[in-house]
Amino acid sequence: MLSGIDLYPENHMHWKDETTLKEVINDLAKMTGREVSKEKEEKIIALEEKIAWLEEQLDAQANELNNIYDKMYKLERQFKILYSKVGDPYATRAMKDEVPPPHY
Repeated sequence: MLSGIDLYPENHMHWKDETTLKEVINDLAKMTGREVSKEKEEKIIALEEKIAWLEEQLDAQANELNNIYDKMYKLERQFKILYSKVGDPYATRAMKDEVPPPHY
């Protein structure tokens, strides 16, 4: 219906401003020739606010997940280094290779 018009930018973050949202709603109403009641306008604004909040939460969770993966990767590398130095901690050694405890 409104092809070729970029009313919906990729990121809603700058739509947090209620005044901007009202302007977009009014512009759409004028373009389509339809009235938008105050109730519908309030619902649209509330939904846009929820979307903006959800986008922020999603970004925060994605960042935290990336931090967790980074830490896990570092721990895995450290474990491999330690494992290469110590060898298999579950492997058994021959009795002749065992070091006697210090009290003997």
